[in-house]
Amino acid sequence: SVGPYCRRIIFPVQECGSVVYFTNRFCDDPAHGITSPLKSRNPDKAPGLRSKRDCLLGYDGLIGKSAIALVEGPFDHMAFPPEFPAAALMGKFITEGQVNLLRGLARQGLREIAIALDPEAAQEAEKLARTLSTVVPTISLVSLEGGDPWDLRTDLPSLLQARKMFDHGTRVSMRLNGGSPRKIKC
Repeated sequence: SVGPYCRRIIFPVQECGSVVYFTNRFCDDPAHGITSPLKSRNPDKAPGLRSKRDCLLGYDGLIGKSAIALVEGPFDHMAFPPEFPAAALMGKFITEGQVNLLRGLARQGLREIAIALDPEAAQEAEKLARTLSTVVPTISLVSLEGGDPWDLRTDLPSLLQARKMFDHGTRVSMRLNGGSPRKIKC
């Protein structure tokens, strides 16, 4: 087959059942000379598609959950067990649009975000924890020293059990989310 997404696995990003973005990964086959310099190719602008800056992969599966993991990519997202679902940032940095989506989930009962970025993103994970400490009452960090979540998928249950609570330092008790929970309407 041909086209810009030939030999790519497509991961749709849905909100309220509608596809609002998609990400993808190239399927390398070096033995047959099939490689790509691009691991992922952003979709062209199209009606109905948003910027990845305003989306979280896995969002629909997070509504009403009290604890979630925050990861970088689609394979990391798939590695997490259903009882502790993950949202993928589609990168290692969070945007204001993604923070707003998490605020909406907090109004639906989200109380903990476990940050599980790849080991080389330790500094970004700490910055992310500081940013999200005003969104939910509990931020934790999952130690992934042996690889990324996909590589460690069989160990994730024990790694989640061993997660460390983020020390908010001088953060004083504050009222989160401005009041009572509101339903997310699709």
